[in-house]
Amino acid sequence: MSYQQPQENERGLFGNNHHQQRTWDNPASWSTGGKIVAGAAAIGLVAFGVHEYREHERHRQETAWTANSWQQDSQNRRRALEDATNSGQELPPVHWAYAEGGYVPNNAIQTGNEADGTPLFTIRAFYNDGVHVGKLSPATGAYISWGGEAIRVQNYEVLVGYPNAVRWIPHRNTLNAPHNNHPVDGGREADGSPLFIARTQYQGGVQPGKAGPTIGDGIAFAYDRSEVYNNEFQYLALAN
Repeated sequence: MSYQQPQENERGLFGNNHHQQRTWDNPASWSTGGKIVAGAAAIGLVAFGVHEYREHERHRQETAWTANSWQQDSQNRRRALEDATNSGQELPPVHWAYAEGGYVPNNAIQTGNEADGTPLFTIRAFYNDGVHVGKLSPATGAYISWGGEAIRVQNYEVLVGYPNAVRWIPHRNTLNAPHNNHPVDGGREADGSPLFIARTQYQGGVQPGKAGPTIGDGIAFAYDRSEVYNNEFQYLALAN
C-alpha cells in the first residue's frame, strides 16, 4: 500500500517551511542543540493527553465530564504550553493544541490529503462522552466520525509538534493497543477504550481517522457526510 506524499515544501509530517520565530505553536524553536526536546514532565504536561482521560475514568461516578469541561481542559493545556514557551521551558515533541472554527496551527502535523492535494490534519474532539479522532481541512473545517455519520465540530485539539518524532506503521483489521510500537494515543470511547491516530487511502487521497479495539473494521473516518471504514491502514507511533 503506497501513500501519496505532499511536496517537500508543505507543512507538517512531510516538511515545514514556516518561520523560526519562537512561539508556542512553532516547535522548530523548541530544539536544544539540534535535539528534540522531550521535557513534558518538567512543565507538568502529558504529551498525548492521557492523564485527563484516566482522571475522568477515576472520577466518572463523581463528576460528569461534559463538552464544556473538556473544552476548558483543552484551553488550560494551551495556556500551559504558551506559558512554558514564553518562559523557555522544554516542551514535548508532539502534543495537542486547542483550536476552533477551522483554524490550523502553524506546527500542525500533516497526516493526509484530499485527492486535489488539499492538506489534512488530525484533530480530536469531545462527542457523546468520548474524545474522538478526526480530521481538519483548511477548506472545509474539522470533522469526526461517529454512529455512521461525519460530524462537524467547532472546538477541537490539533496534533502538533515535530514531524520526525513520529512514524507510520502499516496494519490490517482491528488495532488492539500495540504497546510494543508506542502508538500515539489519540482519544477514548465513552467506555474508556483507547482510540489511536490512523490514516488510509481513499478516493485518490489519504484520509486521517481513528482506529482501536472497538472498531472491528480497521479504521473509521469521516468522508462526505458518512463514517467510512477500511481494513487496511497505517497508525501513528513514536519514532523512537
